[in-house]
Amino acid sequence: MQANALRFGVEHWVSRMPDTSGALIWQWSDLWPSISWALVDYGKVHKPSYFYMKRSFQSPNAYAKITPGVTEAELYLIHDRGDFEGKIEVAFYDLATDRVVKSETREVRGQGCRSTPAGTFSSEGFDPAATIVYVNLLIGDELVASNTYLLGKPHQLRLKPATVSVTQETLANGDTRFTLTADTFAKDAGLADLPGALSDNYFDLRAGESKTIVLKGALPEGAAVKPVCWNQVKTIGYV
Repeated sequence: MQANALRFGVEHWVSRMPDTSGALIWQWSDLWPSISWALVDYGKVHKPSYFYMKRSFQSPNAYAKITPGVTEAELYLIHDRGDFEGKIEVAFYDLATDRVVKSETREVRGQGCRSTPAGTFSSEGFDPAATIVYVNLLIGDELVASNTYLLGKPHQLRLKPATVSVTQETLANGDTRFTLTADTFAKDAGLADLPGALSDNYFDLRAGESKTIVLKGALPEGAAVKPVCWNQVKTIGYV
């Protein structure tokens, strides 16, 4: 909930660049154990919100503004390092069949360091409880940013039980690489309560998709590797 709330606000303000060019985060870390807005907890574990903010603040990027109950959504190209030329792909992923059922691609160009409106797309005919929207930004054939969005509220999603498997290996430089794979769509898959500097965590995985997480250095002594995903969590109706 914290990660989604921060993402909603940050992407709104960044999409208005240069009128507003971002947001200041409160807060970075905790001085004592507590439930707070900190991105890093007292045990130096990076919360899901840390990785959500890392993805939202990256540039170049592509955002969608989707309002539950409204079928037309806005697209924005974020490029705060000068001119940009590439493509935005919008893909609708069906949770029941675990496949992309519709996709559309458009050429995008932006001048200067700003947010550029990139048109709209329609979600008419798609069930908010069974659809994930992928917004991908490409330069040529290279994927440079990918964000996922819901058409409704999180508790509405009909997520199937998912198994997230993980493999672990030590790299030549001493870092530790984990590879996570899901057997069906897994929402916010990641490694729970793992201290240290992780390259990524808490991301969405399509059925059969694998993503890697690199931990700087060796796995801390006594640390457990616990793959988790939101499919395993039960929510209450008003969330």
